[in-house]
Amino acid sequence: MSEKSLFPGNKRFAVTFSYDDGTVHDKRLVDILNENGMKGTFHINSGRLGSAGFLKPEELRSLFAGHEISSHTVGHYDLTKVSEDIIRDEIIKDKANLENICGYPIRSMSYPYGTYNDRVIRTAQECGIEYSRCVNSTGSFGIPDDFMVWRPSCHHRDALVTVNSFLRLLSDPGATGLLYIWGHSFEFERNENWSLIEEICTLLRCHEDICYATGIELFDFLK
Repeated sequence: MSEKSLFPGNKRFAVTFSYDDGTVHDKRLVDILNENGMKGTFHINSGRLGSAGFLKPEELRSLFAGHEISSHTVGHYDLTKVSEDIIRDEIIKDKANLENICGYPIRSMSYPYGTYNDRVIRTAQECGIEYSRCVNSTGSFGIPDDFMVWRPSCHHRDALVTVNSFLRLLSDPGATGLLYIWGHSFEFERNENWSLIEEICTLLRCHEDICYATGIELFDFLK
């Protein structure tokens, strides 16, 4: 990569996390990220807020302070299987609900179920979405050509191998790269492996060459 790919703070590398759905397990995850100086983007289905197992609307602003709140649509439909009117309604209403809660513009999303097509992308952009995360991982550390199809480096279940590959790049004076990890916080509870995210964060924290940022912070800088 060229010097134009340097990250905020004139760092050669960047790390970001991205988590979906807004379940109550985000509380424990945020605590772990905060303790280790990490930042993440949390994609929320506003229609599920307050129901069993999900965060309450009044919890979001304080919980995700310093992180990014992002859209995941109101009801988590597969957007490739519904009409354009429903796609638009799901995104616009979710953005409005979340903006009322967090007090700032919602500019990003992740696709429910990771499914999308040209119609979904076009409609999302018409609704004011500027970047959207997918689920098909790259195993690499590049910058996307199309931020509406922003593919992560890895899911957290596969992250240790990817993290170690990323960290080896730090010793290469000519290298730069972005490590983008995604998942669902409830998976740590279901699989009884909260130690995994703790280990990931321990490996990544406190590196002088790494910028720890949200998705929108990286998007704004790279654009």
